Amino acid sequence: MKSILFLAMLSLSTMLIAKPLAEVVDEKEGYFTVVLLQPKNQKTVAHVTKVVATILGVSQKEAKAIVASAPIVLSKNPTKEEAATIKSALEAAGAEVEVK
Repeated sequence: MKSILFLAMLSLSTMLIAKPLAEVVDEKEGYFTVVLLQPKNQKTVAHVTKVVATILGVSQKEAKAIVASAPIVLSKNPTKEEAATIKSALEAAGAEVEVK
């Protein structure tokens, strides 16, 4: 009887551990990196700077420095939807963006 109880507890603990590990693997496969390559031209730098400031939550001065140092990684490990939103906002402002 003790061995059956032990096996039941062992299988339950294995299921409790294995499921979260599988979820972690699935989450890691679904994340991306958003890279700002460059503004398309000098006219779009101000627009791109405003979008970068909004996305990152930094001041306009800091965003200007970030845009000037392009290519730069703007966001690591966003979900697919977040990466698509960031990319579309930056492209609408006039930037070249890559999602890896």
